[in-house]
Amino acid sequence: MPFDLPGQIKKFGESLRWDREYQFEFSVGTSKHHPWWKLIGSRRQLRRRMQTAFAKLNAETTVVEAHQLVEGRQWSIACVHATLFVLQSNSQGFLMALERYHRMKNRIMKLFLIKMAFFTLSIHGAPAGESSGVGADDSSSNSTPTFSVSILPIAMYDSDIGFGFGARAVAKNLRTRKSYDWILFGSTLGEQWYAFSYSAPDRGLRHGLIYRLAYDLTIEYDKLLKSNFFGIGNKTADNDNRFPRESFRLKLSASHAFSNKFSATAKIGATHYSVYDYDVNWPIDLASVSGAGESQLLTVGVSNTYDTRDNILNPGHGIRIETSLERAIKAVGFDWDFGRTRLELSGYKTLWRKGNVLAGRLWLQDMTSGAPFQELSKIGDGWTARGYKAGRFLDRAMVLTSLEHRFPIYSKLGGVIFVDSGRVWHGLKNSSLRNWHFNWGMGLRYYLANFVGRLDVGKSNEGTRIFFNFGHVF
Repeated sequence: MPFDLPGQIKKFGESLRWDREYQFEFSVGTSKHHPWWKLIGSRRQLRRRMQTAFAKLNAETTVVEAHQLVEGRQWSIACVHATLFVLQSNSQGFLMALERYHRMKNRIMKLFLIKMAFFTLSIHGAPAGESSGVGADDSSSNSTPTFSVSILPIAMYDSDIGFGFGARAVAKNLRTRKSYDWILFGSTLGEQWYAFSYSAPDRGLRHGLIYRLAYDLTIEYDKLLKSNFFGIGNKTADNDNRFPRESFRLKLSASHAFSNKFSATAKIGATHYSVYDYDVNWPIDLASVSGAGESQLLTVGVSNTYDTRDNILNPGHGIRIETSLERAIKAVGFDWDFGRTRLELSGYKTLWRKGNVLAGRLWLQDMTSGAPFQELSKIGDGWTARGYKAGRFLDRAMVLTSLEHRFPIYSKLGGVIFVDSGRVWHGLKNSSLRNWHFNWGMGLRYYLANFVGRLDVGKSNEGTRIFFNFGHVF
């Protein structure tokens, strides 16, 4: 008789089911189902992974853990969790599924070739001489995958930076769940972006888990040869003035999860800004604006996050609320002194069928005086108001709202219709409902296991903007 999985699985967004032959399946991304026995490998590999898993987990596993590993795309370990769950539930059903696996070798090879065609290279290895601790031989334990590297080429387009190209590499230790992320990027309009980040544990793997302490380190260099500046305020005029701008940023944060939904973070960051080669004869006197020339910024802050989303990559339901307080400190070698308060609220609701999602967001930010123009609240670019140029409206306070309807088109291809609106003020106490900036648009989404491809076309009273990038806007 098929085994009935607990009802708690549903709240994690997983689609788990048993058929008469006891196949254990889970759903990833869209409606595509991947039977676990297609991902395990040979019988010998399965035995080795089981031995290591029993040693690490003491033969205890939960579907929640399997869900988290699936979310992080760590297929090998996720399959071990699924296998242990099957063994604990119905050993006879597991054997039947394993026998069927051996009759599916040809199909498995086809799936492997298709996966390689998605421009993702996965490399697996294990440290030599490591023992599983359950009486396995050395050759078995040494073959257990503990490290993976994914290399992905980057190709995108943005109305503000032109055609972009580069590469991203992500390395993950499957045992310690630490991750390393490198990005090398350039564009035809002169952007250069180089970034490195380290997370322990990986951000995707810790989503929805309770953890004592997590660390994130980011080192980032960004250079824009054709940066925008339109002045400060909500009624500034459009212009075509362009100038180079550089920034070098170092950020370190530590977070603690009090529950699987609520976490708190403390962070510190240092930034070097450089703005140069602007024309003093421009109608906007950039030379007199705070932030022109060379300057250094030191910030400390705290934030709290409440997150019930079922998936951080492509959420179908849930909410995310983040509040943050940040302070810039004018210490030795640093130039700025100001405070910033921010609220980010995002919500997601699946409509009449899977894939149809109504998504909305509300961002509010207020700052005290004394900030460089690079740190001011902004509206306009591919991540805020998609119908306006980057940094089109700047000031100390901001309100931004967006509403999206995401819907399926065919297979992994989806569409979106969106509206963005907002404005800036000199302070929230001066806020009003007049002179808001609106844009509307539509776009396409392509859903893969590790990322979402995004094409957006935004339309406002100042023109049309096109953005081809990765990841949902929110």
